[in-house]
Amino acid sequence: MAAPTLRRRLIALAGAVTVGVATAFVAAIATQAPVQATSSIGGTITRTEVMSRAANWYSRRYDSDMTYSMTAYTWDGAETRKYRRDCSGFVDMAWHLGSDPNTHGLDDSTYTVSISRSSLKPGDLLDDVTNDDGGNYPYHAILFGGWENAEKSRFWYYSFGATPMEKVTGASFGDAYLAGHPTWQYKALRYKNIVDDIHRVAPAMAYDQGDGSMRIYRWLSDGNSFNRTTDYDSGSFSLANVGDRMASGDVNGDGDDDIVMAYQHSDGTFSFYYFPSGRGTAQVWYTSGAYNLTNVAGRLVLGDWNGDGKAEPAMAYDQGDGSMRIYRWLSDGNSFNRTTDYDSGSFSLAN
Repeated sequence: MAAPTLRRRLIALAGAVTVGVATAFVAAIATQAPVQATSSIGGTITRTEVMSRAANWYSRRYDSDMTYSMTAYTWDGAETRKYRRDCSGFVDMAWHLGSDPNTHGLDDSTYTVSISRSSLKPGDLLDDVTNDDGGNYPYHAILFGGWENAEKSRFWYYSFGATPMEKVTGASFGDAYLAGHPTWQYKALRYKNIVDDIHRVAPAMAYDQGDGSMRIYRWLSDGNSFNRTTDYDSGSFSLANVGDRMASGDVNGDGDDDIVMAYQHSDGTFSFYYFPSGRGTAQVWYTSGAYNLTNVAGRLVLGDWNGDGKAEPAMAYDQGDGSMRIYRWLSDGNSFNRTTDYDSGSFSLAN
């Protein structure tokens, strides 16, 4: 089979929230590829796996074997081990520990090191080990889920202190209480065996089929070479309406980069088309009013503009008067929404 004409439409499959470069129809798209995808009991574990294990128990929170108990045990999602169905048992499970330390036991150099609250990352622990309630069980452990804004003033967490387990968003260290316990009492701790995810970059290309449709060709990296993987066929979709406006980033926060294309419609509007992981069915995440993408040319990028772990589009638009405007959008995980722009004053995009 003869090799297809590639026509410079290249993208690269890379790690989480990779900024896409959209010149000459070149962008970057990423597929998560942790070095260690599945941990052993008590072994090194990635943050992605910790949060995946936690999400599994949360998804089962209404099951009969997921009622809160300080004495009962339930399998983890992979059925490698049973863990206690309480706040510290939930953390033990998420970290894939080989033992069952309680809340106070987690605050021990055997398992954790102390960190600053501002250093918290997904999969870290907030641990209250202050005995201040006259003999009742006062302790609590909550699993930190991630920051919700760039200022690190809001975050979310999992708490298994009652039935059903909770996923709490919009939390702040300025709140008087977290999960019913005084906020000041929580210590920020990090599991000694947790590691950040490592991602490998691999290419993908958008190919004009010549019949009003396009195909996204994709490869994955094994660290030594690129290997072909599944492709995406669009059906009716004209790449001529996209031009060079193609970029990539993790727009829904799931750890895999996605492809975004800005598509000019005949009525003078445009849409952002989103392709999950570069292979999923196209979805329209935003449609504009009157907007001429010719003034943008290929100046589309994706980046995490608000620090919430999701990539969002921005385009540099030639105003035609020697100035330019940077149009920006934010992602809510399901669509793009307009946010503040930047006006340059005198600045020639032609240069």
